[in-house]
Amino acid sequence: MSLQLVRQLSGGFNLRASARIVVEFALQLRLNCRNASDFAPQRQPARTLRLQFWSTYLPFWPIRPVWYKADIPCVRFGWIIKQKTRKSGVCAKIPLGETKRMRATPFLLSFVISSCLVASSVAANTKLLRLSHNLPTANPAHVSLEFLADRVKELTDGDLRIRVFPEGELGTQKETVLLMQEGLLDMARSNAAEMEAFEPAYAVMNLPYVFESEQHYYDVLTSDIADGILEASRGKGFIGLAFMVDGSRSFYANTPINSPKDLEGMRIRVQPAPSSIQMVELLGGTPTPISFGELYSALQTGLVDGAENNPRALIEVRHGEVAKVYSQDEHTMIPGVLMISTRVWDTLPEDQQEALRQAAREMMDYHRDLYNAQTEKVIEEARTELGVEFVSVNKEAFIEAVQPMYEELAGRSEQMADLLQRINAKASQASQ
Repeated sequence: MSLQLVRQLSGGFNLRASARIVVEFALQLRLNCRNASDFAPQRQPARTLRLQFWSTYLPFWPIRPVWYKADIPCVRFGWIIKQKTRKSGVCAKIPLGETKRMRATPFLLSFVISSCLVASSVAANTKLLRLSHNLPTANPAHVSLEFLADRVKELTDGDLRIRVFPEGELGTQKETVLLMQEGLLDMARSNAAEMEAFEPAYAVMNLPYVFESEQHYYDVLTSDIADGILEASRGKGFIGLAFMVDGSRSFYANTPINSPKDLEGMRIRVQPAPSSIQMVELLGGTPTPISFGELYSALQTGLVDGAENNPRALIEVRHGEVAKVYSQDEHTMIPGVLMISTRVWDTLPEDQQEALRQAAREMMDYHRDLYNAQTEKVIEEARTELGVEFVSVNKEAFIEAVQPMYEELAGRSEQMADLLQRINAKASQASQ
């Protein structure tokens, strides 16, 4: 980054290159501010550090304002920076409503530049990859990604390293995928529901009841079916390296949901994926796609009547405090997805690519064991500490209600029809 920065400062500028540097500035500023002593309490909701750079900030840019802006989540920072005046005014918004004004002086630019230089102070023969995800550090996904980082370092004798940024520190899942597509972020962990908007092949993983058991689910995730889906996005700026089990998702609210009739008139928070929205509509509910970070308050205030997720959400983000009934209809098993930017992947030598793939495959098995063991503990904790009631559900009516989704997906293309057929074939193998 420092060499690129020097070249940009000493040579001519073009708008696109300048915009890319600005996003790098914002990212590096966030990375180097993460340990500041005056952060807000960690239990505060994630907030955003927004840096909007205009031509008046950087005199060597074109006269007209630069359109590019960067939204960088700042979990512990507790305030938002955004441009307020036409020239150099910047407003820092504090959580309690207080505001301060600060000037976008050359000092600000110097601070950002020095942050970039400090962050890039690694050995010349060592490549550092930044990996972002939006889950807490206690989540098995974070533990498993740290395992991945350790294995990559070991397999490459330290020549390739990964630094994991949890809790949405570098952006929401959608934002980090967009950054990854541009090569501004190296790696990200999202899930198949989010990725459906970027690559349609992921839609087949999001179908309700497409997996008949946990074994069937994992057999598909470790098969050539999964490999084809992970590679399908190569022309879109990223590829997948591995799927990660993420349990089964069920509905939770303050009333039992024993059948689709119980969902009628209920506002259910869903992920912003076409398949999730269609599923809730077919089951009789009103899908409400809102940010996961806003879901606790939405449940608390009645903005939504319920949500759907795996049991971990009850404990890790305390949804069990505001939703007391977990109805185990287990409608989907949506896996996590570990991805890397093709702009980064294509620069790696073959031995490092192979090391990444090997470490990712080992991580899948490690993560499966860890996730399944911890889920049992989470369910017991939700029962005893938060008083959540777990309700067993007859799934037949739910399965029947979502059948139009299978017909529609198979009719989209021969590729989708083939994927569904191959996944169904895996089910019979898993039961043998």
